[in-house]
Amino acid sequence: MKKTYLSINIAVYALLFLCAAAIAQSGSPEVSAANNDWPMFRGNAQMTGVSNAELPEQLDLIWRFQTDDEIVSTAAIVGERVFVASADGHLYALDLASGEQIWKYAANGDIK
Repeated sequence: MKKTYLSINIAVYALLFLCAAAIAQSGSPEVSAANNDWPMFRGNAQMTGVSNAELPEQLDLIWRFQTDDEIVSTAAIVGERVFVASADGHLYALDLASGEQIWKYAANGDIK
């Protein structure tokens, strides 16, 4: 009976050690300086909220886009497109540089 408990304890500790080692090795992924996409809330799956993109000395408003209702969610930026959902029931794709509407998708209700 003691051998069984000893074997189980050793197996459990070995499993815990392996899990801890795997977690420690995974760490935080580095944010690529070449990739300025912001495809989801807080930027990435790890929700770091960090970008290595360089900011200009002076921040200026370069464009504005009006929807028929409020925007509650975070915009997603992929490539040269900005995707934003509005409580007016539409998902919009905008040009990153100009803010011009590329397309809009009508959903069956508000999108948050």
